[in-house]
Amino acid sequence: QWLREEYPRIRAEARRIGAEIYFGDETGVRSDHHSGTTWGLRGETPVVVGTGARFSLNVLSAISARGNLRFMVVRGRVAGDQVCDFIERLMYRARRPVILILDGHPMHKSRKVLDCVAQFDGKLRLSYLPPYSPELNPDELVWQDLKTNGVGKTPVFSADELHERVSLHMESLKGLPRKIRLFFQAPYTKYAAL
Repeated sequence: QWLREEYPRIRAEARRIGAEIYFGDETGVRSDHHSGTTWGLRGETPVVVGTGARFSLNVLSAISARGNLRFMVVRGRVAGDQVCDFIERLMYRARRPVILILDGHPMHKSRKVLDCVAQFDGKLRLSYLPPYSPELNPDELVWQDLKTNGVGKTPVFSADELHERVSLHMESLKGLPRKIRLFFQAPYTKYAAL
């Protein structure tokens, strides 16, 4: 139903009002996340270097099929206040209306977030993905890239280093609109490509 009816309706509405469609999401990033594989001598167990330290942070982001990326790094938990902060950043100097597609997490439908959206007088609209369908969200590929290429291959020794590494990686992605557009070319996200 999402692919046949809901998203085509959202896309038609975006064209009608001249809006840009963004897909948004949040993720947690941990210092002990390890991504990829390693090698070792035959018969010997390889050793993956780690610090033993555990700390984390959260990241919110939204991407569009045009290759735009907005993000915000949060130390601590993500709740309605942080979602509102992110929405305000997303809408800062927005020249066109925005349709933001999120998952159905209760905080995305909270009174606080809905009040935040209302302050933009119709310039921002929220839509929600169907339940249990993260594969339909192209923003999930941002997290895969961040965790695989940004923090997963080398040890992180402090919370500040984790914050810096995540921020630098997300800033570099922001400067690569072609790569962001490729996130809309995966088999399950191609429906949202331009």
